[in-house]
Amino acid sequence: MSGAETSHERDGRFARGDARKERILRASIREFGRKGYDGTRVADIAREAGVTDAGVLHHFGSKQELFLAATAYREEVVWGVLDGEPVSVRALFDGMIAMVRHSAADPDLLAFRAMLVGAYRAEGNPVAGRDSTTLSAALDWLTPIVRKGIAEGEIDESVDPEQLVLEALALTEGIRTHWAALPGRIDYVHVASQAINSLYERARSRREHSS
Repeated sequence: MSGAETSHERDGRFARGDARKERILRASIREFGRKGYDGTRVADIAREAGVTDAGVLHHFGSKQELFLAATAYREEVVWGVLDGEPVSVRALFDGMIAMVRHSAADPDLLAFRAMLVGAYRAEGNPVAGRDSTTLSAALDWLTPIVRKGIAEGEIDESVDPEQLVLEALALTEGIRTHWAALPGRIDYVHVASQAINSLYERARSRREHSS
């Protein structure tokens, strides 16, 4: 059929577009992670991704839009490791350790997250205040899992569910921040895994310990 696109041709074009878009996102994560939002230019990202400036702006209308997309992409990639609702607190903590391992295997994502810590507090930054929304969503999602663990006897009844989630999140956040300061000295995966496991052992029901 002359002049008409086949579905195969359309699918191929969209697949190439998606691949290019992800390549731009990955390049932006590398550049933003190294230089921060203000220090990164669209031209830097385009060069890193192997496209033109216009190619970047075709997929993302501005540097700000790209920065927000990169932040969302990073959250999706890391939290996606949990792969559904954890069935127990042990499964939740194992999922958090898996997230740590996944992040550590991708230094660009790890450096980008470390950069975001400061960006969340920088007035006028596109992601300023976003951490409060993300934290609220995490607490709303994860606290009921701990509450269920208490009801089923996995976690000691004296444990405050939200406090336990906050401690687990604070451990991974703090160790990641320390890693960013001393990457050659701190084994992020080992230290974070040990800390998360220690927290779980402290929170386990006394009946669980004695069984």
